[in-house]
Amino acid sequence: MKTSKISRILTAIDGSPSSMEAARYALAIAKKYDAELFSLTIINTQPWFYSSTLYGWAFSETMEKVHESNIHRAQT
Repeated sequence: MKTSKISRILTAIDGSPSSMEAARYALAIAKKYDAELFSLTIINTQPWFYSSTLYGWAFSETMEKVHESNIHRAQT
C-alpha cells in the first residue's frame, strides 16, 4: 500500500472560534509534515449583512486586512 505525504493543506477562516481552532490545527499539521498551508477567508457578502459601518468590507484592501487579522489570530 502506497502512503502519501501531506504536502498542501487548505483551511477556511471566517473569524468564528471554530474556524480559528481549525486553522490552528491545520497549522500544527503543516508544521509537522513541512507542508504548505493555504487559507481562504470567508466573508459574508449578502446585502442584509452590511450596516453602514460594515459596508467598507466590500473593498479589497479592507478584505485583505481582515484576512491578515484572521491569519494572525490563528497563529496565536
